[in-house]
Amino acid sequence: ETEEILLLPTSDQTKYICQSLLDIERWKNWIDSSAKDAPPPDFYNDSERLMMEVMRVDDHGFKKKGKIINPTYSKEHQLEHELQDSGIMNIFPNAKSIIINADSCLPTEEDHNYKFYCSNFARTVDDHKSKIDNYRINHPGYKTIFFIFDESSAYIEADRKPEKITLGGIVKGRPHLWFNDKRLISTFTYSAIDYVIWYAPYKLFEKSNMHFELPKAVVFDCNYTEPKLDQYDAELMVSSEV
Repeated sequence: ETEEILLLPTSDQTKYICQSLLDIERWKNWIDSSAKDAPPPDFYNDSERLMMEVMRVDDHGFKKKGKIINPTYSKEHQLEHELQDSGIMNIFPNAKSIIINADSCLPTEEDHNYKFYCSNFARTVDDHKSKIDNYRINHPGYKTIFFIFDESSAYIEADRKPEKITLGGIVKGRPHLWFNDKRLISTFTYSAIDYVIWYAPYKLFEKSNMHFELPKAVVFDCNYTEPKLDQYDAELMVSSEV
């Protein structure tokens, strides 16, 4: 819904990019080129001279000895193989996809944390940024959009970090406004990316005295930044999801 979308800034350009994807008739102009044997990027729109690359980030993955480790993804793949080997998927021959919500069984801080989130975000965006020249060879003069599907939880910068995070526990601090986090925003502002659509549907806060509304998606013009960006102490960041 448009009331769940934040435009930064609210301008004709960000409105135009937003409506290009939301308007059913304009969406018909977009060509899906995300197949493995198709030239990048993932989508392009000849009539509006736009191209879009889609990526997925979370707060689970981390780098160890040059290799990306993601216990949650590993558990998802394990469960998917078990379902396929059991033959249960044969009961649903018309199913187009499997959605698995896996539990890594790790303690909260080891399963997901703010440091993992920031490094995973920067690594993913930087990897796709390095390929922009290839996108432009295929679509010269097109504006570049990065669509980031952010699967991370919400975070709180606690006044002091609790020794143990428990279900139903209360943490005193300020909410992490990811769309104004200098550490994250600097990854894509004033870069070869023209626009970022940052979709983060799983971020949820519950305040003791009121419901805290957050945008589900934010559309950025990458040549603009808010005059005052927030900085957060990584050592004090606590996930709202146990």
